[in-house]
Amino acid sequence: DNIFATNDLNDLKDAEVIFLTIPSSKMREVTRSLKDIISPDCVLVNTAKGLEKQSQKRMSEVIKEEIGRPACVLSGPNIAAEMVERTFSSASIACEDEQYLDKVKKALSTPKFKVSASTDVIGVEYCGIIKNVIAISQGICEGMKINDNARFSVFTKTYNETKDIIENATSEPISGNNIFFILILSILIVLFYFL
Repeated sequence: DNIFATNDLNDLKDAEVIFLTIPSSKMREVTRSLKDIISPDCVLVNTAKGLEKQSQKRMSEVIKEEIGRPACVLSGPNIAAEMVERTFSSASIACEDEQYLDKVKKALSTPKFKVSASTDVIGVEYCGIIKNVIAISQGICEGMKINDNARFSVFTKTYNETKDIIENATSEPISGNNIFFILILSILIVLFYFL
């Protein structure tokens, strides 16, 4: 009952949490407009995937530049049709500010929607971006009716390239204790969804 969509930013002046479900190409413009409207306690949650074209900055960087405080980022893996049916799902949120993380986790968590919190904003954002590229490549494989060996060859190649991209972006090696497993789980969902 307390969730609504609007196209008038002034409707958001009393909001405690705002989910920015807008194209990444509009993030700077919208957050710049929000700066003087929202309360200092309002938490912004980014759901957009991608980098700003001109600056190549992540969405959390753009939001922080415009609003002056950190934003939370939300990433799957989720299949929208299943979420609408309210089947079990999970998601990851990340933010530099642990109080923001707690607030968003409490707002989202239900018995059927589990939310994991992390301070690895860079990892969550890059995984969210890159998993979509991998999903598209697997969709192309499916559309071309490519055999399973070839499909898993594409997967192996993209996995290795993805690992390199994330390690270079975060300056940290990929290990079993970080957000990279969100990416792998997302990819496996895509693979098994199409098989």
